[in-house]
Amino acid sequence: MTMIQWTIYDHPADYPLGWVVRPWLISNGTVLSSPEAYFCESLEEARARIPKGLERLPRFSDDDSVIVETWI
Repeated sequence: MTMIQWTIYDHPADYPLGWVVRPWLISNGTVLSSPEAYFCESLEEARARIPKGLERLPRFSDDDSVIVETWI
């Protein structure tokens, strides 16, 4: 079984012009970045890319500073 976790980034190094939404695939203790990425102009646009029905987790204090939130 694979779980998908979605992370929203605020102007990350690989896309400093805006916001990025990336899904992460979690299966059998392995976390893999999906080849998908959505590039957005605002946090609201990024949040609109998150599939409906998921729960938002705020960033943890030890997360990279460009991580805004994660959805599972």
